[in-house]
Amino acid sequence: MKDVGGTPSHTILVVDDMPANLRLVVGLLQANGFLAVVAEDGEESVQRADYVRPDLILLDVKLPGIDGFEVCRRLKANPHTSDIPVIFMTVLDDEHDKVTGFAVGGVDYVTKPFHPAELIARVRAHLALRTTQQLTEQNQRLQREIRKREEAESRLQFQATHDALTGLPNRHLLLDRLEQAIASAQRDGQCFVVCLIDLDRFKRINDGFGHAAGDKLLKILAGRLSACLRKSDTAARLAGDEFVLLLRYQGTIPQAQSTIQRVAAAIAQPVRLGAHREITVTCSLGCSAFPSDATRADDLLRFADCAMYRAKEVGRDNLQLYNADLRCSLEERLWLEGELQRAVAEEAFTLHYQPQVDINSGKICGMEALLRWYIPERGYIAPSRFIPVAEEVGLIGVIGEWALRQACLQNKAWQQAGLPRMRVAVNLSGHQLTRGDIETVVERTLTETGLDPAWLELELTEGISMGDPEHVINVMTRLKAMGVSLAIDDFGTGYSNLQYLKRFPVDRLKLDGSFVREMTDCPRTLAIVDAIIAMSHRLDLKVVAEMVETAEQVRLLADHECDQAQGYYFSAALPAEQFTVLLQAGSVLV
Repeated sequence: MKDVGGTPSHTILVVDDMPANLRLVVGLLQANGFLAVVAEDGEESVQRADYVRPDLILLDVKLPGIDGFEVCRRLKANPHTSDIPVIFMTVLDDEHDKVTGFAVGGVDYVTKPFHPAELIARVRAHLALRTTQQLTEQNQRLQREIRKREEAESRLQFQATHDALTGLPNRHLLLDRLEQAIASAQRDGQCFVVCLIDLDRFKRINDGFGHAAGDKLLKILAGRLSACLRKSDTAARLAGDEFVLLLRYQGTIPQAQSTIQRVAAAIAQPVRLGAHREITVTCSLGCSAFPSDATRADDLLRFADCAMYRAKEVGRDNLQLYNADLRCSLEERLWLEGELQRAVAEEAFTLHYQPQVDINSGKICGMEALLRWYIPERGYIAPSRFIPVAEEVGLIGVIGEWALRQACLQNKAWQQAGLPRMRVAVNLSGHQLTRGDIETVVERTLTETGLDPAWLELELTEGISMGDPEHVINVMTRLKAMGVSLAIDDFGTGYSNLQYLKRFPVDRLKLDGSFVREMTDCPRTLAIVDAIIAMSHRLDLKVVAEMVETAEQVRLLADHECDQAQGYYFSAALPAEQFTVLLQAGSVLV
């Protein structure tokens, strides 16, 4: 559309092979304020229309070359000219010609000779109709663009406030909803509960099955969490395998426990991960309540996190409620995490060695390397305190590899000093076993330290061994092929599966100290000890009794043909220097 004489004007292409007709129509159009361009044959009209893009075309049917019907077909086939209205203007008034004109895309049909006023009226009507259509299409395009922009903004908003993997609210949205819940609860005098959930030993799943399987598990569990809640509640993912529940309008923690228990039960349902067999995970849960525990969002989350860590400390797969005593525990844990990081960086750990004794001869036949950590202002930190924390923060692999190397170096040094050759036992953590490189670590350590594999024994707790027995059997078999000895530690603590035990390529069972402690006073416990020893011998396994502290225990173990023992009755775990003196004394405990 152009401006002529200050008023809007339209461009119209006039196609006719008769100059007189062209002059007549062009003059009429110009007199009514339109811009007119002309073409005198079919090919020229197609090219002119594509170049000029007129607002309307007045098209004669009889033209040199291709006729008007073919011109219209080509115009409609061209996306640049397909929407231009075409009015046929011809002497042909046969009904068939009119039908053909409409069939090929024409919008009107004017028969020559025409009345000037009628032609102008038809032109104006079709231009107005086209303008209306263009405005409608423009409006539709605008609406589509608005919808696309709104959808894009909605997607961006969702991505900014939700976890990309699970689709649950993220920390940002959770904090916003917590603030809303606090404001609402303060206004209405209500209570609500925050529950932090951490999957137990989730790292083993990532290490054992791969991160894709771990991600699939998280998505499945996120769906289960959401299904357990009401619309007023919120399930959010903080990071990794940590989730948070915001349970509104449920009052105190006891009132919310039915929902929390339902969530824990849903998580514990078996999950099939692709071609892998079904796996089952549990969770540790910690709760805090508004306003009894805290009135600020970050404090509610921090206190729920503190309670959750307490749940892990007491054995996992349980719910703990926040109380003031746990605040000290949280501060202690944070201190412990920081000190562990420093200890790893500075190699501040040491190994102590506890002898393993042949019960019949009293000779030292082996030793167990035990990790020790001394902090000047705190003294020795018990392994039961720092090992679980090291596992949680991902340091146990580094610590375990250091302990293995130091034990092998020390044993090699004793051998080079001419002291009796004997095996050194080193504990493996579940993390070391599942991360997939334990064989490489052991082989590299033996090569670098020069220790013969025959003098290294690796201990796995019974719980770890039974956690994923098929995987453990494969790892054990490869380690055994390297020439090292293998032992099951803490045997008899409740995880035993004899079908797997007979397949484990182990050399020794270490009888858990709880049996040794109780067998002198409880005949049933003594019967269990006797059965374990007899079974082990039938499986061609040696039995090592742990935590032996009295002569009566030694006598009973000897009477029931236990092979070896270790404990304070013989010696506490000693630093390498003191253990050297013990070996130099003749390798016999008096």
